[in-house]
Amino acid sequence: MVRIFIGLAVVTVALIALCTFLASLYQTKKEQRLEEAQEKERRENLGDALYDTCNEMDAAAGEIEKFCAAREFGEWESIRKGLSDIAGVLGKTSRFVEAHPGPAGNMNDVITHLLPLIRKMMVEYDLCITHGAENTAARENLKIIDKCLREAGGALDKKLSALFEGRAYDLQAELFVLESQREGEWKLD
Repeated sequence: MVRIFIGLAVVTVALIALCTFLASLYQTKKEQRLEEAQEKERRENLGDALYDTCNEMDAAAGEIEKFCAAREFGEWESIRKGLSDIAGVLGKTSRFVEAHPGPAGNMNDVITHLLPLIRKMMVEYDLCITHGAENTAARENLKIIDKCLREAGGALDKKLSALFEGRAYDLQAELFVLESQREGEWKLD
């Protein structure tokens, strides 16, 4: 008799666990379908180009934040600040574009010019640190990266301000000049 009760208790516990698991699975699927529907609506509202642009800006902001969190900057804390500021402005720009897709206009210059430049600065930072911050050329290059990040951040701020004001701003031209200056000053290869 005791064995029967123990068997029934085990079966009952197993059934409860199974029901809990199935309810959790159902809830997860329901949440996934809701997220997919929201993303589909978001894409339809923004259009493919702005949807992809917003996603890329958000991904780049996350990438920059991870880069900053994974490194000790020491005396080059201004580089971390420059990168963090750019990540913040990218997030604000993405949110503004989502809220105001019409006035946002063309954001290709952010994707095709700014983000590759910022990624290059992160790679070059690691290269300089690998060469040793005591190396004269590496120190000079770190100064160049710091300056470029401040200027690129300023250009991105101008782009965001222009978006808020409903006017166009060509980020590409300013970044082209910045990149040309940077390449002319760069010390290591």
